[in-house]
Amino acid sequence: MFKLSQEQTDLVHSIQTDCYNNLSACLLQMEEVNYERVKEYSLKVLQMQPENAKALYRAGVAFHHLGDYDQALHFLTKAAKKQPSDANVKKYLQQTESKLGSYYQREKKMYKGMFG
Repeated sequence: MFKLSQEQTDLVHSIQTDCYNNLSACLLQMEEVNYERVKEYSLKVLQMQPENAKALYRAGVAFHHLGDYDQALHFLTKAAKKQPSDANVKKYLQQTESKLGSYYQREKKMYKGMFG
């Protein structure tokens, strides 16, 4: 078995990252989106390239649709810092902040009813 050079290893990682990023982009275009797979592929990209703006956005979208708004906010906030003028990032960030606000208000009411 032969060993890859550092240059070859870097190239393999770059190609893998591109493939996973493209897979998640394609999945988001499908009629019925599998957000678990979008999340999986986006997180694989982020393991290799933690600052990849497209993967941050796609992970945020996936977490948003899976109902994990805290994680969605985390990834979308990072994506917004990388792409401050991207309308889609802004849209999902606003939607996620709105969902979180509603969630926290419901939770506050629930606890107020329990202990109030």
